[in-house]
Amino acid sequence: MECPFINKNFAKCSQVLNIQNLEGAYQMCTDNYHRCPIYRKMRMAQAELVSTPLVAACSETSVKKHAYLTLSGAMK
Repeated sequence: MECPFINKNFAKCSQVLNIQNLEGAYQMCTDNYHRCPIYRKMRMAQAELVSTPLVAACSETSVKKHAYLTLSGAMK
């Protein structure tokens, strides 16, 4: 399995996922992504968003869109 964030173009992931670190990126972003501190931070942020009462009342699509915008740095 690969990290669910691998194709999301997160700037934070470029610390690990880059051509200079190709072997390390392959290992981290495939079989070991659950150990990645960036992945854990993004999953925690998603969980916090979903647990808020206002977000819980929203559709799943809008929650994912908000989480993506927040985590990608588009929303400050």
